[in-house]
Amino acid sequence: MACSFIVLLIATNTVQAQFQYTNINGSLTIIKYTGTTGEADIPATINVNGNDLPVTGIGDAAFANCYSLTDVVIPSGVTNIGVSAFGYCGNLTNIFIPDGVLNIGVNAFVDCSSLQYVKIPDSVTSLGNSAFFGSGLTNIIIGTNITSIGYETFFSCSKLTRVTIPTSVTFIDQWAFAGCGLTSLTIPSGVTTIIGGAFGGCNFTNVSIPNNVTNIGAAIFNSCANLKAITVDPSHPTLSSIDGVLFDKAQVTLIEYPAGARNAYTIPNGVTSLAAAAFARCTNLASVTIPNSVTNIGNAKYGGGGTDYDDGGGVFLGCTSLTNITIPDSVINIGQYAFFISGLTEITIGNHVTSIGRDSFDGCGNLTSVFFRGNSPSPSNDTSVFSGDTLAIAYYQTNTTGWGPMFDGIPTGLWVSQPTNLPPIGLVAIGNYPVVVYPPGTNILVQMTTNLASGPWVTVTNGVFYNAIQVTNAPRNVFFRTLQN
Repeated sequence: MACSFIVLLIATNTVQAQFQYTNINGSLTIIKYTGTTGEADIPATINVNGNDLPVTGIGDAAFANCYSLTDVVIPSGVTNIGVSAFGYCGNLTNIFIPDGVLNIGVNAFVDCSSLQYVKIPDSVTSLGNSAFFGSGLTNIIIGTNITSIGYETFFSCSKLTRVTIPTSVTFIDQWAFAGCGLTSLTIPSGVTTIIGGAFGGCNFTNVSIPNNVTNIGAAIFNSCANLKAITVDPSHPTLSSIDGVLFDKAQVTLIEYPAGARNAYTIPNGVTSLAAAAFARCTNLASVTIPNSVTNIGNAKYGGGGTDYDDGGGVFLGCTSLTNITIPDSVINIGQYAFFISGLTEITIGNHVTSIGRDSFDGCGNLTSVFFRGNSPSPSNDTSVFSGDTLAIAYYQTNTTGWGPMFDGIPTGLWVSQPTNLPPIGLVAIGNYPVVVYPPGTNILVQMTTNLASGPWVTVTNGVFYNAIQVTNAPRNVFFRTLQN
C-alpha cells in the first residue's frame, strides 16, 4: 500500500507540475500550461504547502498556442476563462466547459480551427468579443443566461451552419455571426438590438425580422449572397418590407437590399433616402433606377448603425456588376464611399448635387466618364473621391459654373451632347491608326480635338471609306465627335 501511495503521489505531482498558477486568497488561477501531451485534465485542486487549494480560473493566454493540445477538461470549480485562454490551439478538438463558469473572455478560443462542438453552460452570463473567432465550429449550444452576443463572437466560423440563439439574448453586436455558414436564421423574441453587419456573409436565403427588434444597424445582412428576401412582421412599429426589400415604416428610407435578389431594381417613387450600405456588396446587381424623390444617397443612418458605416456611407460599395447609373436631379448629397470599388464605367450626376463625400468613387478602375448636369459640387479638390480612377474624365455643360481643368483629382472636359438623330459610332484600331466606324451610307462629319474644354475641333478629311474613316494624322489623347453633314 505504501508503495502504491508513493507512485500515486509522484504521478499527481507530475501532473500538477504542468500547470503554473497564481494564488489569490487561497484560490488558484492557471496562468501557464507546460505539458506536451494532447490531453490536459486540469486538476480541481493543487496542493500548495500541504493544502489542497481550488482551481477557480483559467488565466489570460494560459493555454494559448499549445499546438499539441487536442482535449481539455475544465474542472467544476472554475468560474472564469480568461482572455485568449485557449487561443490559437489549432489542434484542439474537444473541450468540456462545466456548469459554474460565469465568464468566457475575449478571444478565448480564437482560431481554434479544429474545435467543432462546444456547449456553453447556462451558468455563463458573459461571452467575450471574438470568443470563437475563426474556430472550426459546426455546432454550438449557447446557454440560456447569455444576454449579449459580442463583437465578432463567432466571426468567420464558416462551418457553423445552424445556431439556436436563446430567448435571453437581447443584443447582437457588430459582425457577431459574420462569415458563418448559417443556412437558416431565427431571431428570437428577446432580441431588441442588432448592430451593423451582424449576420454578414451568411448563407440563408430568407430571413424575417420580428416586431421585438426595434433597433437595427446598417447592413445587418451585408454580403449574404444567397439572401433573396427580408420580411418584416406586419405589426413592427418602425420597419416594413416591400417585395423582400427592407424599409422604414413610412417607406421613405430604403434600409437594405438583399444581395441575392434580382439583378435589376427600380427604387419605389416616394423614397427620399438610401441608408448607409443599403446596396453594399450586392455583387449581382447590374441595374438600379433611382426615382426623382430621392434626395440623399448615403447620408441617412438608421437605428444603431454599425461603426463601419456610422458616417452614413457605402451605399453601393462593392457593387461590381453595376456599370452605369444616373443620379436624378432631386439628389443633393452623395455620401462617403457611395460607389467605392464598384464596377462603374459611366455615371450621370444630376444638377442639384452640391456635395460628394470622400472616396465616393474610389477604386472604380473602369470608370471613364462622369457627366455632371449642374455646377461643380464641393469640395472640388478632394483627390480621394476618384482615387485610382486613372481613366476617368469629368464632363460639364457650358451653362454651369465652378469648373476648372481638374475636379477632385481627375481632368475635366466640356460635355458635348450628341444630337439624337445621329447614328451611333464606334472606335477601333487598324495598325497604328484609329478608325471611326459608322453605319453604311451615313452622311456625317467626323471631327477630332485634344481639348474638350476649348477645342479646336478639326474635321477629319483623310482616309474616307464606305462606313469608316481611318485617321492617319491623329495626335495622342484625341477625342472624336460626329456632326450632321
